[in-house]
Amino acid sequence: MEILKRVAATALVCGAAGCEFLREPTFIDPPEDLLQVHSVLHAGADTVKVLVSRSGVSGGQSVVTPVSGARVRIAGGGTEVTLREAPGGFSGCVNRVDPNLPSAAELVMAPGCYAAVVPGGIRSGERYLLSVELTDGGRVTGETVVPRPAEILRPAENARLTVQRFGGPGGGTDSVLVRWRTPLDAVGSFPQMQAGTVYRSGTAVPGATCQVHFFGPDVYGPGGIRAVAPEDSLRGQVQFGGCQVRSGNTAAEVRPDSIDALFVVQARDSAYARYARPDRDAGVRRGSRSHGLRGAYGLFGSVATGTRRVRLLFTGP
Repeated sequence: MEILKRVAATALVCGAAGCEFLREPTFIDPPEDLLQVHSVLHAGADTVKVLVSRSGVSGGQSVVTPVSGARVRIAGGGTEVTLREAPGGFSGCVNRVDPNLPSAAELVMAPGCYAAVVPGGIRSGERYLLSVELTDGGRVTGETVVPRPAEILRPAENARLTVQRFGGPGGGTDSVLVRWRTPLDAVGSFPQMQAGTVYRSGTAVPGATCQVHFFGPDVYGPGGIRAVAPEDSLRGQVQFGGCQVRSGNTAAEVRPDSIDALFVVQARDSAYARYARPDRDAGVRRGSRSHGLRGAYGLFGSVATGTRRVRLLFTGP
């Protein structure tokens, strides 16, 4: 069977409002006019998004172009919704790099991105069906069963973790053990972290943001971060940095005395787990480019996220 090389990868981030894509969907070499669909349903979210595009070649370069005018529907959980293309009031499907933003990216609504609100939200344990009907008569279908959330068992809820400053703008904890339980019908991700409210002198600092990360020998595998944790526990270090308050295009450093943070573990359905496998930037068989879909390449999957809130307390200068 023919092996094709990926020359650009799609990265997914699934937040509470659904799934967004950090870069354009997969470019494929040799270039072809290939239809691609990307969507991940997030348990508990009230919004769904579907990105429909085609990969091809222009001026000798691989390109991805949006597919407009499609009829996109998602049914499941006792309801059916028709998604609208580039509707107002929704964030987009694809992140655009913007050096003036703290995260260097912003979600931009654009053609080819279809979105809708799901009454009652996406429910764990329910089966959802995707239908994409194109103006040329083509049709794409997909199916996923949304997993139950992963359960984080350790550290304890609202645990206080001591962070030692490094002497500069960053710092880190001693070794921290994170233990979780993933449903049997899902594949667990490795733990990640999200920063919340930043405190200075015991008072919340409006508009302040920090970056927090969980990493260590167990978290990193060959070639980078593991997409799937090898066990149900990992030991690593929490590190922080980049604490600042932005005003327009300027930013002022903040030295917090504590930060609210979340440990996050995803339970992914089998399609999403295969799509996010660590070796997906390598060669891939033609028949392995569709995950949870029929009639297009890409992904229709689902995820449920478990969280555990902690407080980071800073010591040192």
